Amino acid sequence: MTSTPHAGPLAEPVRAALTVDGRRLSYLDFDGPGRPLLALHGHFGEARTFGHLAGALAPDWRVVALDQRGHGRSDPGPDYSREGYIQDAAALVAHLGLDRPVVLGHSLGGVNAYQLAARHPELVSALVVEDIGAEVRDDLSFCLGWPRRAPTYAALAAGLGESLPYLREAVREYADGWGLAFRPESMVASQNALRGDHWFDWLASDCPALLVRGERSGTLSAEHAQALSERYRFLLLGGFLSVHLPAPGAEDVYVESLCDLISALDHLTGAGTEHPNGPYRAGRAGGLIPWASSPEGDYWYWRVTGADPDRWPVVVGNRQADWEEWAEVEETATSYLAGLVRGEIPGHGLPEGFPGRAPSVHANTWPAH
Repeated sequence: MTSTPHAGPLAEPVRAALTVDGRRLSYLDFDGPGRPLLALHGHFGEARTFGHLAGALAPDWRVVALDQRGHGRSDPGPDYSREGYIQDAAALVAHLGLDRPVVLGHSLGGVNAYQLAARHPELVSALVVEDIGAEVRDDLSFCLGWPRRAPTYAALAAGLGESLPYLREAVREYADGWGLAFRPESMVASQNALRGDHWFDWLASDCPALLVRGERSGTLSAEHAQALSERYRFLLLGGFLSVHLPAPGAEDVYVESLCDLISALDHLTGAGTEHPNGPYRAGRAGGLIPWASSPEGDYWYWRVTGADPDRWPVVVGNRQADWEEWAEVEETATSYLAGLVRGEIPGHGLPEGFPGRAPSVHANTWPAH
């Protein structure tokens, strides 16, 4: 389910639509000069779910949010297949001429997002996937008991019960009473088509991805979230240091995409950050781009010093709840890792003796293209 985020002021969008195979797909374009971000809601949600987020990200980001088939003001779909949802999202990107947007998806929208990236990599620069994994088992048949129409808002609210807070954006007043902006049977059909194993698509994408899990999530377990992050594209050194690797031959695309993602998140400028360099932004020297991490809150960055990534020095940031420590090493990422394995470079917060004389190395293989 979805609820309205309260990350910023509610932005005023333009409501528009496109036609796909004779069906109307409605969307909100929050416009602006910034980089494009395509937002895909979950079941029962709609485009205006992202109004506060769009306000918080403006003007750096132009948020475009789709009422996915069968939701909000969009027509019901002829089906709710995986291919259908992906086709709709791709059609909107093409309709607006969006230049490789970051794609943010919640729940249903999260699977749609990473499947769009897997099947149309030329359309997506980076992913933000919220509260959904690669194995979907949930059942939505409970929604079939919700009232179709009620004479008053109070009667509808009583019929929806504890589900009402997640459905406020979908409540509508119609000529014959109060109801919801979707058909419950369509939601059940959509969820049935969503259920299953989507590991192939999760692992098929080459672009950077941020996985977000709510602490009290009933959909994405902590164990499954960890498995998703561990099985995404990376190299694991000594069972502790995760090095995130671009696809061979796609290093420039990786850097460009990751820069887009971290400039949206600004996770390097949080409270207490002492390092003088913030996240990298295009055309600005000195910014940091993360390339490795540990499970204890340590991060390794490139510090952008020029046009040649092979010459960028390494910055190590150790951040815990009550302290922060930074170190800069005049080594490239490759020479740093080689020196670390040979014992010639200090670990900067890594466990004592890491990685040892014969460290284990686990690397995911890239899919054949």
